[in-house]
Amino acid sequence: FTKFVESIMKRENVRSLSTLCAGYRQLPVEFLKRLLCFEDDTAWEGFVEANRLGAFLNDNKTLFNCHQAKYVVEELKNQMFKKIDIKGQI
Repeated sequence: FTKFVESIMKRENVRSLSTLCAGYRQLPVEFLKRLLCFEDDTAWEGFVEANRLGAFLNDNKTLFNCHQAKYVVEELKNQMFKKIDIKGQI
């Protein structure tokens, strides 16, 4: 059950981050951690590294540049939520 919930949380975190990137230019990392329900810094860092988003953090790793990350996060979202038509084609 835990693995099921973790897989849902990964997808929802990417979806939420995509929505935030569409509406904001920069956001504090602490705000993103609270909003995306990361319990500690290592979970956030793991998410950033797994999705190759480290380039969009500032030098102090306190701000996330949503404007620049918008297209990368949108591509991640499209990979996670592939549409399948009626005939089962991807």
